[in-house]
Amino acid sequence: RDITASINYAKRIQNAYLPDVSFVREFFLDAQLYYKAKDIVSGDFYWWSLSGNKLIIVVADCTGHGVPGGFMTVLGSQTIANIVNSKKTTDPGLLLTQLDEEIQFAINKSEETLGDGMDVAVCTVDIDSGEMLYAGARTSIHFVSNGELVETKGALKSIGEAELVDVPFNTSKIQLKKGDRLFLFSDGAQDQFGGPGRRRKFSKKQLQGLICKEEHLNMSLAKQYDIIVKSLEEWKGERELTDDITLLALEY
Repeated sequence: RDITASINYAKRIQNAYLPDVSFVREFFLDAQLYYKAKDIVSGDFYWWSLSGNKLIIVVADCTGHGVPGGFMTVLGSQTIANIVNSKKTTDPGLLLTQLDEEIQFAINKSEETLGDGMDVAVCTVDIDSGEMLYAGARTSIHFVSNGELVETKGALKSIGEAELVDVPFNTSKIQLKKGDRLFLFSDGAQDQFGGPGRRRKFSKKQLQGLICKEEHLNMSLAKQYDIIVKSLEEWKGERELTDDITLLALEY
């Protein structure tokens, strides 16, 4: 009981680091967020902030879940905040490069190889022009424009993955138009077990189908988001969560 009470208090601390989604709605037509922890404290986190006329949006999935993952989320969000606010870095590829260096330094101080790190998606939106820059560490961004789904993949390297020193975090560019939709998510949704027999994963393919289905795109983002969440929860049924889940849906 005491341990559970302690972890619940840790959840309150973690939630204090998470920003309000209403802030993003000031710059987008709509924003919907699904954030659910497997074990009270989550190993996923999201972060956003305005630097000049650049809105930086981050969704990250840290190694593990529960308390260990929760510690990594605090380390990750604090480090990103320092990079953006102190170093004034807004380019996603450069931000990930600097984050990788800082996280490797933080987690490799001991002689033990911990294997800790995080998969991260970073978007930077110019609020004046609508130009969006994107980079990812083992994470994609799903972009829907004119009914077409485009998956822009990130580098095949996680933040903190010291063995892949020569893999760059490249920045991609997308020009946003009115009505375009963006989806950033951790792998928790696609990896959720359930469905017939309760032994299959929800899968990225099924999630992508819900994202780009024509009839869903003719709805408001809020209604589409509700359908995605309902489909995921029905798939899960009474089964426990396989992993932490974060899904951020944005309409420009």
